[in-house]
Amino acid sequence: MNPASEDIREILEAESILGLIFGTNLFVGHEPARPLDTVTVLDIPGYAPELALDGNAGLYRPCVQIRVRNKTYLDAYSQSFSIFEFLHGLNHITTTDGTVYESIVCVDDPYELDGGDSRFRFIFNVNIMRRSTE
Repeated sequence: MNPASEDIREILEAESILGLIFGTNLFVGHEPARPLDTVTVLDIPGYAPELALDGNAGLYRPCVQIRVRNKTYLDAYSQSFSIFEFLHGLNHITTTDGTVYESIVCVDDPYELDGGDSRFRFIFNVNIMRRSTE
């Protein structure tokens, strides 16, 4: 199973209306210094897996953070909110590695992390419930 950040990157990139391209304006795990306008998906602490009756992990519950950086406050917020609206409530999505995303829920509104120096960053956190088909 991939890190949740990698799968969420795949899901975001597949939604063409968001205009995100991995390695150009969409990144995983590390926010590069350039370009100024970026979306970064980071793995953050999640929750213990749900256990099935036989003691095996049934649903894994990782979390990711979406970080949007842009030159203007309004552009950073607008892009954050577009991604927030797209992700919130997605369910039953299967990624290319066969992981099934049963539920994707944004747990907070996009909010400003920091700003200034010609760049503004907004973040929000996402709870996930997923399972492997293997």
